[in-house]
Amino acid sequence: MIIKKWLALFLALVLLFSLASCQFFNREEDSPSSSQPAEEIDPEYPVAIGDIRISQRPEAVVSLSPALTEVLIDLGCSDRLAGISDFDDYPSSITSLPRAGTPQLPNLEEIENISPSVVFASSSLTQEDTVKLQQMDIEVVVLKKAATLDELENIYLTIATIMDGAVSGEENGRRVFDPLLERAQRLASAVQANVTQRLKGVYVRVPDFTVATGDTLEGRLLSMIGIDNIAQEYGEWVFPADKASEFLPQIIFYDQSIDIQQFASSEVYKNLDAVKNNQLVPVESLLFERQSSRMFSLLEEMAAAAYPQIDFGGETSSDTQDSALSQQDASLESSGDSESDDELLTMDGVSMPGTT
Repeated sequence: MIIKKWLALFLALVLLFSLASCQFFNREEDSPSSSQPAEEIDPEYPVAIGDIRISQRPEAVVSLSPALTEVLIDLGCSDRLAGISDFDDYPSSITSLPRAGTPQLPNLEEIENISPSVVFASSSLTQEDTVKLQQMDIEVVVLKKAATLDELENIYLTIATIMDGAVSGEENGRRVFDPLLERAQRLASAVQANVTQRLKGVYVRVPDFTVATGDTLEGRLLSMIGIDNIAQEYGEWVFPADKASEFLPQIIFYDQSIDIQQFASSEVYKNLDAVKNNQLVPVESLLFERQSSRMFSLLEEMAAAAYPQIDFGGETSSDTQDSALSQQDASLESSGDSESDDELLTMDGVSMPGTT
């Protein structure tokens, strides 16, 4: 009898334990944490640019830099460009956008009206203006002018990443910039394969000695298209005046805003081979300042002018070059009545003597 009672008690305890276990496991299965899927991580945002954190895809941005505006256009972001600087003029499709000032004098009221999530600039804003924009929940991204193609690549990839995220931005940046880099590399390869004696040259921004030195992107690009830059050893756009005896370019690229007569009348330039042989090539220096896809077209034009015997297979704009030369022809003819035909810089073309 006692044994039966203990057996009954034992079976009751087993049954009670089994019921409790079932209830415990049922609660585990019904808990929210076990029933809901793990939260997916967004591969695109947030992205960190230095100390700046972009939490989501910008739907409206302002550019206070004409150069960065062109990069944004190259990257296909024109639909999200909501404001531009006071100096933006290209492309014409964006010139009607609200003007938001400059990095030195941003129009904070206009920027607040636009309400962008990011303001791009190529030079630093004052700390006071930066703080005011941050108080409006606007990030300020400063990307300074590139001195190398690597730095320019970084500008494209940084903007693309901000605009489209870590993965899609990288892909878009590569899609846009890699073909530009290939165009420059194609020029270098063509020169290397076809030129045995490179021309000595210089890019003049302001006569007499404000020229593209070796520390500038312009100076580096000269070397890429097969020009031995005579200012390579110097820096900060200054060729030393006391080294004038070494200033002996065979070809001169110059800002098209310079009056060509300055070369004919200058004591520094008038006896140079480049001037005597009419090897003066005007360039639209603004395209060097903008550092966008248009700069690579300019580079192709410069290479074709220096080495016309080479088929670079590029996207040059020869009509633009011919037009600029024709305008210079007219200028020279109207200003050279007292000089002989032999002494005039007629600028009939930019054909180069054959290389050996």
